[in-house]
Amino acid sequence: MADKRKRYKTDLSNGEWERVRPFVEKEQTNGRPRTTDLREVLNALFYMEHTGCQWDMLPHDLPPGGTVRYWYDKWKVDDTLKLVLEHTNRQVRQAHGREESPSLLIVDSQSVKTAHGGEEVGFDGNKKVKGRKRHLFVDVLGLVFAAIITAANVSDGSQLIPLTEQVEADLPRLQTVLGDGAYGIARYPQKFTARFSDRSQPIKLEISKRPIGVKGFQVIPKRWIVERTNGWNNNSRRLSKDYERTIESSLAFVQIAAIRRNLRKLSSPSNTG
Repeated sequence: MADKRKRYKTDLSNGEWERVRPFVEKEQTNGRPRTTDLREVLNALFYMEHTGCQWDMLPHDLPPGGTVRYWYDKWKVDDTLKLVLEHTNRQVRQAHGREESPSLLIVDSQSVKTAHGGEEVGFDGNKKVKGRKRHLFVDVLGLVFAAIITAANVSDGSQLIPLTEQVEADLPRLQTVLGDGAYGIARYPQKFTARFSDRSQPIKLEISKRPIGVKGFQVIPKRWIVERTNGWNNNSRRLSKDYERTIESSLAFVQIAAIRRNLRKLSSPSNTG
């Protein structure tokens, strides 16, 4: 129990736990009564995400790695992590005076090195990175609304429609997806328009471009937001590289990091990272 040991800075507060508790402490319908403290399981996952700790190197005052891994695998499969992320996204937006559903999402990718082998590994020739690529949809607050993990050699534009399909049913206000030039290659906007133009609320793709005549680094409105989210991910030791053997596990830790950020924002609305 967290109240019987020294607190880690990644531990859930009482208020944070109450926000996520309904999603993880689901009513049992059969089997023996559960004895595992699921709040401590979440504390262990947040500790791992923040510190980069290995499963078998969890501190002894947290649940055993095997127990944490069991619930982690379960929550990946039954979409618990996805549901908690969606729930906390809505709460953060409300806390900032915004509608639960964004009207604009920003798309970008981040190529990261892999620490060892595993599935879906490739070489990004532009970034000179051998590893995987995280394709993200974020709103104007930098909240992660969708993510896809691929090999690093997969083109950004190829994941544009799959990302949008992940969110279109749940975000009725979505009108615009904003991307950079990598998403403006001719075939991508055409396919995107064909796929999403016949909806009751069509979704359009906007490509942000560097101002004509401007050389060197230039901050482009709203485009910097997704770069900031990538920076937040880099602050997580578990995400500084891709340490996972499967893309499902890579996605799960992106979700875990986003959930922890959301809970911190809700605990302290002025917190931006």
